[in-house]
Amino acid sequence: MWRDELAVITNAQEAVALDLRTGRPRWRRDDLGTDGTPEPISRRLALVDIGGRLVAFDAGDGHQRWVESKYSGTDLTFKTMLSVDADGRHAYFTATGTGGDKPPAYVVAYDTRARRERWRSRLPAAYGDDLGAFPARRSLIGLGYPGGAVELISLRLSDGQQEWRRRFDGVDTGDKLGISPTRGLIYAAHGARLRAVDIDSGRQRWSLDINSYATTKSPLGHPVVRPGPGRKGDVLYVSDGTKLVYAVDPDHGTELWRSALPDDTVWKATPKLSVSHSGRTVLAAVAAGVFALDARTGGVRWRFQESSGDLLEEYYVYPARSSVVVAHGAAVFLLPVE
Repeated sequence: MWRDELAVITNAQEAVALDLRTGRPRWRRDDLGTDGTPEPISRRLALVDIGGRLVAFDAGDGHQRWVESKYSGTDLTFKTMLSVDADGRHAYFTATGTGGDKPPAYVVAYDTRARRERWRSRLPAAYGDDLGAFPARRSLIGLGYPGGAVELISLRLSDGQQEWRRRFDGVDTGDKLGISPTRGLIYAAHGARLRAVDIDSGRQRWSLDINSYATTKSPLGHPVVRPGPGRKGDVLYVSDGTKLVYAVDPDHGTELWRSALPDDTVWKATPKLSVSHSGRTVLAAVAAGVFALDARTGGVRWRFQESSGDLLEEYYVYPARSSVVVAHGAAVFLLPVE
């Protein structure tokens, strides 16, 4: 989504920008083909990686504005885009060095205004280059999996210096994780059990056997923490393979509601959850379509399913300001949310 005006869709062959008012292509470029997701770095520019090159393009017309090629295999090789500052000033990504059986891995901070590397921080050897990360107030918090465990590492945003590493007892690589930087909590779903663990102390804050009353227990998906209805306080949302969606108080672990979606397919994949910008609607994407749930009660507001779509194709949901873009196979739809 771009400024709630365009949907910029990329794949390995090309990039297309759809006008959200009409659904018609605004532009199409075969030199911007990438499996990566465009990241906004200014009011006009988006950043993608194409074959290890950082490419900034104008989202309004698709024209390339600049290219950084130093991470395409010379000193460092680009691996994965991690995140971008809220104002787009810095992009953070992992990169690996050259030579040796186990080349070193780094986190790189790249200044998109000055177009130069600000810092690079070498990761512990046990991390490899498998890392997820998000910027907090003064740090970049990385999520790594050394030795089958789950560990957070804090890198200072100003210079990349490591501030701390923290491992969490009982949380492992098989858990589905969600993180709330503002609360300082990591949420771990293991089977049917959901836990909140304090990032600073590593201690468990609360635990909930969330579908203990269900007839058939099912593993939970990834916890999602988003602003609740009216954007007054956060709510934790999670779902399971029986098509149950749950809302939970993120601070105390109290279940607020559960909603059963119609389970009219043989596919038992866990619904993928997202939330509208207002916080009033929870969107659940399953093989049978997209369901919109009232975030206060869990009641189903509406359901969308493409009449001629392939059941093997997944639905992807991208909330906009007052609508939602739904992609299914080669088709793209714009739907009102509330």
